[in-house]
Amino acid sequence: MFWAFTLSFMPAVLMFLGGLSTLQTAAIVGGLPLLGIAVMLMISAVKATTLDIRHQEDYVEPTINIEDLPEFDPWSHEGVALANFEKCRDVAQMAADAEREAMQALFKVKKRIRAYALEHSTDESKAIPDHLQIELEAALQTLSEAQEQKEQSSLAAQEARSRFTEVCAEA
Repeated sequence: MFWAFTLSFMPAVLMFLGGLSTLQTAAIVGGLPLLGIAVMLMISAVKATTLDIRHQEDYVEPTINIEDLPEFDPWSHEGVALANFEKCRDVAQMAADAEREAMQALFKVKKRIRAYALEHSTDESKAIPDHLQIELEAALQTLSEAQEQKEQSSLAAQEARSRFTEVCAEA
């Protein structure tokens, strides 16, 4: 209660002696030194946080390496054509990987069929079991689809490359 009365006593006296303008002037004059202190506190807070961040284990200095900048701006016509080509090239690469995986799956099925045939080589009436035949047909179908997808994506990548070359020639 003492501090409440003490802190309200001075503004009450200023209001009584000079009115609101006197109180406003006193507040400005009293707050001006605090403004300088507040600015210094803001500067020191920025310096302290910067120093603290740099001492973190996983902190990486934000630098721009000029060598890492792309040859073409991404927002230019050349950059858009290059990005489209790179996207098509990546799709074609994934299709080629899928074709390799399908080819390996086919080789595994054929290897199992050969092992079965070697195991039952003395019994000439023994045909390839149905489950191996079904697996072989499924592997052949998957390989065929993967090859078709690779061919289509390769053609799309070649078209994107030729469009990129045309755009570069125009510029």
